This record gives sequence, C-alpha cells and structure tokens, in this order.
Amino acid sequence: MVGKNSLGTTLRTVYGGLKSMESIFNLWETEIPNYGEAIYLGTTSYNNLNQQIHWEALSEIKSKYLIEGTILNQTYHDQITGHSKAVRLTNSYFKNGKFDYPICTHWNPRNDAIQVHPGSSRNSIIQLFNPDGIVDMYYFSTYGVKPKWLDSFTKLDYDYFKNISQKYDLENKLLWISVSADHGTFIPHITVDGHQTGPQGKIWHERCKSILDTQTIWVNTEVPELHLFKKTMDKNTADKIIYIKDDLTIQDSLRLSILVFLNYDWEDSSFKISSKNPIPYEFAQ
Repeated sequence: MVGKNSLGTTLRTVYGGLKSMESIFNLWETEIPNYGEAIYLGTTSYNNLNQQIHWEALSEIKSKYLIEGTILNQTYHDQITGHSKAVRLTNSYFKNGKFDYPICTHWNPRNDAIQVHPGSSRNSIIQLFNPDGIVDMYYFSTYGVKPKWLDSFTKLDYDYFKNISQKYDLENKLLWISVSADHGTFIPHITVDGHQTGPQGKIWHERCKSILDTQTIWVNTEVPELHLFKKTMDKNTADKIIYIKDDLTIQDSLRLSILVFLNYDWEDSSFKISSKNPIPYEFAQ
C-alpha cells in the first residue's frame, strides 16, 4: 500500500515481462526528440562505475545476524537473516571469479552517476573483495549518456532478449525484464532467476547455522561478530585461524563476517583468515 503523501512520487513498475517490452524498445528507438537511449551489454573495469555503498545499512544486517543472533532463527527473511545472502554471493564470486549474470545499471541524472539496480548486493561484494576487477553489466543510457568505455559494449534490441530468454527457458532459468517510470523515461531492470533469492537465502541460512554448530575457530582477540562461534585454544584443531592485525573498519568486519563461513584464505592489512581445507579462488587478491 502506498501512503497518500507518496502518491505521484513512488517508483512503479509500469511494464513487466518480455512480451510487453517490445513497445518500450520501439519507443526508445522512435521517440521525438530522440535521446539515443538504449540497453548495452559488456565488460568494464569496476572502477569506472565509481560506486558509493551504504555500508552502515549492510553492517546493521550483519550485526543483527551475528551479534544480536538472528542466525539462530529458524526462518529466513532478507532484512533479518539476509547476511547469508552475502555469504552465498561471495562464494559464487570467489568460485567463478565473476558473477553468473551481469549486474544492471543505468545513468542517474539526479545523482550525476551510474546507479546499480538490480544488483546492489553483488555490487557491494565486488567492492569488498575485488574493487580493481572487471564486471559484466547491462547499462541503460538515460538521456543518451554514454561513457567512453561504452564503446566496447554491444547495443541490445528486443530480439536479443527474446532469444536469450528462450535459451534460459531451456536451462530452466527465468529472465525477467521490467521498467519503472523515472528520470522522464522508462528505466529497465533485468534479472535472471531473481525469484530464487529467497529460496537460496534460506538454503545458505541453514548452511551458516550448520557451520556455527559444527566448526571451531581460533582467534587472537575478541571480535563481537564472532562471539557465537565455538572457540578453541589449539590452532591444530581449529577449522579457521583468524589473526586480527588492526582495528576493523565497517568494511573489514563485513569481509571477516562473510569469510568465516567459507573456506577461502584471505589476508589484508587488517586481518588474516586461514581455513583447514582452503579452496583456491579465481581472481588475484
């Protein structure tokens, strides 16, 4: 329900599903005046996106999960136990060196910047662990704004999405494309299997709880985010060995609180974490 004071200001999905999108693609091509708006697909340096992350909001979810103890909840909810989603996405990124599907971006003229949506969770994972890496992305050129690096991208049309949707159907995956009215145009939002966020979150929530129940850690100092984990004084029996080198920033504590559930070794200027059975990952730290 939209409050009375929000009417006319709340973003609404005005078209959803591929079939209804054909007219939107035609509009972008034929509107007068024509701003040259289109969807592009390609790969670029993540630094080109120049993203500002709201770390405090992510830290609040992490604190609810590991300090307040919502990890012990039986049910999964994005805002209460959503830290497990970050664990799942990080595992996918470390395993493959990239995410399975491109993030979706557009030019936001109000902020004079590129906005990531949907894909904000993946956006934060890249910035936490590989900010100098590359990223696969869709980009919508609101008002025809085209950064120089867009020259290497491919402009997409309706037939592209029609064909790739059929490909995903054969793989039992769902491509969803919708648009919201904003910035004086129609902003596209593209996801693949976005409806699996909840079910996958529940699976990884259970995995995180299992790790909390079955694994032990050795850590050289007290860390609030680790207070629920079983501790050992013997490094030889620990599933994870953690050295805290310096005061942890919000980003540091987010990294640590994700990696403690995974089997990837990591070292930076603030902490080092080593696993009993480490798994190699597909990008250079």
